[in-house]
Formats: sequence, structure tokens, C-alpha cells
Amino acid sequence: MGTRLTDPYSSELKPFTACDPGWPPLMRVSPMLGWSYHHVWEFLRELNVPYCSLYDEGYTSLGSVNNTQRNPALLSADGVYQQLTYWKMLPWRGQDGLKVTL
Repeated sequence: MGTRLTDPYSSELKPFTACDPGWPPLMRVSPMLGWSYHHVWEFLRELNVPYCSLYDEGYTSLGSVNNTQRNPALLSADGVYQQLTYWKMLPWRGQDGLKVTL
């Protein structure tokens, strides 16, 4: 799964967790659990993995059509969203900067 510890309802997850009661008896595997945004974007960019184009338009978190909004940190003083996308901002935003070992 693509769940990370910083995602909602994920702080108690372990890398290998049995599915919740009421679900089939399967093992939930979360290989990205300890990854930061920086790790995710470095992985996607290094391997040219396709991703949703909304991330290039200033959206940093995608939910439903009712609650997905552009990141206000990308809004310039004149009210225009900058072309600087979130994955380009990561070093500037002080993310951990750890290199993903592929």
C-alpha cells in the first residue's frame, strides 16, 4: 500500500499488519510507511513513474472533488499560483532530504 505514517489514521500501522476485523484474513504490507514526501517524489521522478497532473498544478494532496484545493504555499503575493510545483519546493521547505536507495 502507499500509506505513510503521516497519513490520516496511519500513525499506529506497522510495515506488516493483519487486515482489520471483518476483512478477509490477509496481510497488509506497507513498504512506504516510513517515507517522507521527499522520498515519494524522488522515487517517482528518478524512475519516471506516471502520476496525476494535478500535482504539477499546485495541488499537494488529493482527496475528493469537494475537498481538494491548491496548496496556499504556492500562491504568490499577487494572487497567482506559481509554476513552482510542490516536488520542486521540497528542499526549500526543509524536508529531510534523505536519498532513496533504489
